Amino acid sequence: MDLRSRLATLGKEAQRRLFLVLGLRAGEGRRTALASAYHLGFVAAVVLIKSASNALVVARFHAQALPPLYIASALATGLVAWIAVLLQRRGQPRRIPRRGLIGASIALGGLTVAADRGTPWAVLGLYVYGESFATLVSIRFWGGVSELFDPRESRRIFGILGGAGMAGAIVAGSLAQLLGERVGAV
Repeated sequence: MDLRSRLATLGKEAQRRLFLVLGLRAGEGRRTALASAYHLGFVAAVVLIKSASNALVVARFHAQALPPLYIASALATGLVAWIAVLLQRRGQPRRIPRRGLIGASIALGGLTVAADRGTPWAVLGLYVYGESFATLVSIRFWGGVSELFDPRESRRIFGILGGAGMAGAIVAGSLAQLLGERVGAV
């Protein structure tokens, strides 16, 4: 047996043992791994966006700016959710994720450039963006995985997905602290 096939065998055995420890059954591993990786990345992104936007708002506008931003975030989230429903009713549900990703990327890029150039409203926009992004993507994620796994699988697997999200929060929180110390918070 050559080195490559020995490594492949060891990898498969490690995967089998991990799935056994996690309580995963045949056919659940790939779906669980992909959903966990997505959730880890999503939560990490939320932590980084919210850490940065909160620091910017408090530094430039002080804490008094936060209560109106909570209301603005709720209104923006509702508006974007309503637009998604309208697009879905038009019979284009498969285009929503792609269009949403493109639109969200353009909005984030534009707000970031504007904030970097000192435009005051852009910092407030980044805050609202972060809150709306976190809420809407989280709702879509949990809705999607509830369709991906049946109720019996969900009881076992949702804890794993939650753990992956916590891991993302820990990694991104540590990264935010490191970046804050090295680059600065504002």
